Amino acid sequence: ERARWLVKTAESGPLPSRKAERELPRARAIVADAVHPVTGDILPTFCRRSTTVPVNALIAAAMLSTSSVSGTAALHVYYQSYA
Repeated sequence: ERARWLVKTAESGPLPSRKAERELPRARAIVADAVHPVTGDILPTFCRRSTTVPVNALIAAAMLSTSSVSGTAALHVYYQSYA
């Protein structure tokens, strides 16, 4: 909550203290990671993690296990465009 308050205060005008200015970069990182950009709700911890590694691992394993060039090409196209 303090991080969100600090970022909102910084957007609306000057910060109240020098300490707040030093805390601002960390507060912005916390808000970017933990607060939903549209609704402003705080996200649960398990929802903050990216699925990039698990999804990429599955696609890469499928690309390596296929024996046809067309299958590898199709998986490569999917890999480049799934996000």
